[in-house]
Parts: sequence; structure tokens; C-alpha cells
Amino acid sequence: MDPRNFLALAKRLVANEKNPEGQRSTISRAYYAANNVAVEFLLRVVKLPKVAASHVQVSNCLNNSKDATLMQMVES
Repeated sequence: MDPRNFLALAKRLVANEKNPEGQRSTISRAYYAANNVAVEFLLRVVKLPKVAASHVQVSNCLNNSKDATLMQMVES
């Protein structure tokens, strides 16, 4: 599955589900879109574990990259 589809779903949810459940799902889908795209990118340059803790690894890799743009994305 293309993780960008999560972002498309988040956009549909934010437009059509204006309730707490919809907002929570929007945030979740947008997060997974960003995380999974980051995993795709990082797998090209580093080895990531295939476990739930990989969420932490993704953040650590981006923060420790010394790339100003990547670090800014993680901080926001």
C-alpha cells in the first residue's frame, strides 16, 4: 500500500468528519502517512527494525541526520 493514501484519507476525513472521532482519525492517518513515507526514505540509507519501536527509530534517524530541513520537519 502506498502510504500517501493515508494522507488522501486524512484529507477526506478532515473535510467530512467534523467531530472528535473524525479529527482523531484525521491526525492518526496523517501521522501514519508521514511516518511511512519517512520509513520508505530511511530504508534506502539505513537499516530500521521491523517492530513497533521503529516509530522512535524514524524520529531518531531524522533528528540525528544533521540535515536542517529534516530536523525542522521532525520538530514541527
